Amino acid sequence: MLPTAFRAALPVALWAILALPLLGAGCGGDGKGTAPVLLHPQDFLPTQVSGWEQAGAPQTGTTDAELQAVINGGYEIYTRHGMKEFAIADYAGSGAQAGAVLRVSIYEMTTAQGALDLYDDGDIRPSTIEAYPAVGETARLSPIIPTGKALDFVRARYYAKIEISNAVSPEEARNQAEFFAGNVDQEMTR
Repeated sequence: MLPTAFRAALPVALWAILALPLLGAGCGGDGKGTAPVLLHPQDFLPTQVSGWEQAGAPQTGTTDAELQAVINGGYEIYTRHGMKEFAIADYAGSGAQAGAVLRVSIYEMTTAQGALDLYDDGDIRPSTIEAYPAVGETARLSPIIPTGKALDFVRARYYAKIEISNAVSPEEARNQAEFFAGNVDQEMTR
């Protein structure tokens, strides 16, 4: 027979042994004790796209001054809706896309509502739009004169905009904008 003090401590010891793995599972993002992966806007930028070459390193930042230096005006619109972080990458067309220029801009807002409010802001909303349901939670296409397109969309707390100019034709501009938007949106949902 076990001593009384040992018998009283046995249930507590067994409980601690059984509960220890459960406590460890709650410490990490994957149940293995590791930290969750935090994604940034630059994580969604396409890196290798056939027919396109990234023109320099992506420009990233978290402050008004950094954004103002990159977009040269209008940064207040983004900060007004709670911009937390941004990433902007330029791409130059090659081969069949030679001469075309494409920009992917991704803004992380502090909330999903902030991303929607930015999307709906009259200061950036194009006057001519076409709904585009294939990406994001809401998306639209708009023309850039003479042979370009812009496609912007919202996914969760992210606002993304793809702009292409100097394309071979408006149809090709649309195809490339849709292709890039699809890639960015797919990265956001993985």
